Amino acid sequence: MFKLKWQRWLLLLLCVLFIFCLFTGCAQTQTGETSADTRTVTDQAGRKVEIPAEVNRIVTTWRPCTFLVFAVGGQEKLVGVDNGSTAAPFTVGVYPEIKNVAKVGDKKSGINIEEVVAAKPDVVFVWAEASNDGIIEQLETQGIPTLVIIPESAEEMKEAAALLGEVLGCTEQADKVIGYYDDTIAMIKDRLKDVPESERKRVYLAGAHGILSSCGSDFYQHYLIEQAGGVNVAAELKGGWQNVSPEQLVAWDPDVIIADPYCKESMDDALKMDP
Repeated sequence: MFKLKWQRWLLLLLCVLFIFCLFTGCAQTQTGETSADTRTVTDQAGRKVEIPAEVNRIVTTWRPCTFLVFAVGGQEKLVGVDNGSTAAPFTVGVYPEIKNVAKVGDKKSGINIEEVVAAKPDVVFVWAEASNDGIIEQLETQGIPTLVIIPESAEEMKEAAALLGEVLGCTEQADKVIGYYDDTIAMIKDRLKDVPESERKRVYLAGAHGILSSCGSDFYQHYLIEQAGGVNVAAELKGGWQNVSPEQLVAWDPDVIIADPYCKESMDDALKMDP
């Protein structure tokens, strides 16, 4: 019923933001409102936040942000990361020292505020809903600046990279990554422009909650599928990762099933679903 395979064109697009100049360090730069010891930046939630003029110690609290830090070349400034990034093949392959960086929790299991404080960061990067969980308020009470990163669309992803570059003093590297990203998207669009809609692969992305979960058009993964020339069969879903019934998956009848890196089940589990 389902063809399970990794499409090279989709893998290329999924990796494009992270494979360019990953080993380049940061050159110190300062932008925005500044004083001798601090400067003010605006995060992706529109919050104006005062941070040290030079940021050398950072904590990231979920993996997409950690990956973006790697993309702009700021990995050596990490003193705390989400639980999964200390063992992820990508992060360990690029920067083996991450295995020794403190784990501070993650979005799913919660953030260990004590671990974050103990790491003595200059800045902590959090997700959009962190204020609802009281994380921002708890950290600010400890005098630790927090910046919200929201990489959930193509433009937001580039804005996030630019913000990280500004904060970490890696603006040149961030600009290179964004330029490479734009050039690669343009190249893929050019190669796909003559492919009719009827010939585009119908793609099901197995999500973070398991094979029977996926995301709709309000997640960045949807954009990746569409830009790679696929059709997201779960585009109608809203509100992040949503559970999917076996009957719904059968009805969508995808040509390709792809597992998100965070998926808690394997492709072997998906194969067992095929009668």
